[in-house]
Amino acid sequence: MIDKKVNIDEGITYNVFKNNEEVAQENPPEGEGKGEAQEVHESVTPAGELFIPEVVREPKIKYFRVPRLGCYYVAALTYDSHLFEGALDKASENFFITKQKKEEQEKAKEEKEADIERERAEKEAAGESYTKPQVEWEKIEEPPYESLQEKYVVCLDTLGQDRQFSEEEKKFVLDFVKFFSIQWEFREKKQLEIDKMKKVEASIENNEFKETQYNDAIEKINNNAKTDMGNSEFNITEETTEFYTLYFQTRSLCAYLSSSPMKEKLLALKDYKIIKYPKVIQMLYYMLGKKKEDICEPDTNKMKWKKAKEFLNENLLEELQKYTPLGPKEGVPPRYRLLNNIEKMLEDYTNMEEIEKYSIVISLVLKWLKDSINVRKQDILIRKQTRETLRTERKQAIENEEERKKKREEALHAAIEEAKANWKPEGEGKLENNEEEKEDDDLFTFMEETEEKKKEEDEEEKKEEFTFDNEEFLKNWDEENPENEIPPEVIEDKDDDYELPPPAS
Repeated sequence: MIDKKVNIDEGITYNVFKNNEEVAQENPPEGEGKGEAQEVHESVTPAGELFIPEVVREPKIKYFRVPRLGCYYVAALTYDSHLFEGALDKASENFFITKQKKEEQEKAKEEKEADIERERAEKEAAGESYTKPQVEWEKIEEPPYESLQEKYVVCLDTLGQDRQFSEEEKKFVLDFVKFFSIQWEFREKKQLEIDKMKKVEASIENNEFKETQYNDAIEKINNNAKTDMGNSEFNITEETTEFYTLYFQTRSLCAYLSSSPMKEKLLALKDYKIIKYPKVIQMLYYMLGKKKEDICEPDTNKMKWKKAKEFLNENLLEELQKYTPLGPKEGVPPRYRLLNNIEKMLEDYTNMEEIEKYSIVISLVLKWLKDSINVRKQDILIRKQTRETLRTERKQAIENEEERKKKREEALHAAIEEAKANWKPEGEGKLENNEEEKEDDDLFTFMEETEEKKKEEDEEEKKEEFTFDNEEFLKNWDEENPENEIPPEVIEDKDDDYELPPPAS
């Protein structure tokens, strides 16, 4: 049955936590075989253990393989668990309440002793005898720790052996389970005591740190961010000043968390059996790429602190410093590691004052997570807007170049037409000069000769061809009207770690 699961309404194992009346009500004998069914159900007693002598005779038995002959025995393992957040909170709260009550009682005792001493002195001065009164004081103790009942089962069978467990074997198992339950409860109570005192000490340290160092630390973080921002190579404009300010604050906060004394406080969380605000650490792990199966209960999203705290080490701090919310990030992560999910999981953590009371370092980790997510989202949007601007500029440049080319062709055509209109073949104009030299009386003869010459010139003109230097014209035109530079094609960034909301309709 390793790694097998049975729902609460399947099989018969859960009956170990019910009494005989509940079992009988759920399984009323009916029809034929009434006596047989009653005999089987009577074997499901007493409460705290369950015994099926012959599994093949119990219809509610669930098999994961083929049925085999044998018996089935279940012992309930129940104990009062103290290792949960509510118990730790209440225990530490009761510690301070009890401490205050004891201090008040001690003060009352001192005042009472002073009153008694004064009354004794007055009586003795008056020559009267004095009997010291007996004062009974309430014994102040911390109330019992809160607990939740945990339920487990220890299951044994003889399937394939076709035999039953003896009474001695069942008693041995039941006694062992009871012993284990007692020890388990004792250890958890002892561990809660340890965690309570750690929390008390941490609360005192946090209060002292908040009063004496916290404001200076935040101011130092902001000043370092301003210095780094001033020395950066980013093109920071008036519109992006706020964005880069937040970015450099996250980098400065990251450096602060990775240095003493915050580093020691963060790594010291490993010593706790119970931790409050576990989602902060869980989301930090997801932000830095940890897998759910490495830190959570099987098939759940609930962090198992016993497993998860092993990742609180120097390597995690190195990963924290390497992380940057800027630039493209390729590779689609699982949904639980999407920034959308991480952001949603942290929505409920709004009371920073309460978190700071518990742990300054966890409050700073939470601040880093929220600020880094905000920077990441803004970076994605800024780069998206930049790409849209570049696409618009490229489109405009292409249109301008097309327009320039069109004007270029038109200018060339117009220049050619103008040149053709002004073009004259060589020798044209000689007829006019010759006509001036002729006398009026020879006009008829001259016209005949001129007509003959004109025919000859027309023949010569036909032999000549109109030419135009296109290359030279275009070269000169291009110098006066240079080409438009076309920006490179805009490539879409991959920002797979965040799902942008759909555009507003």
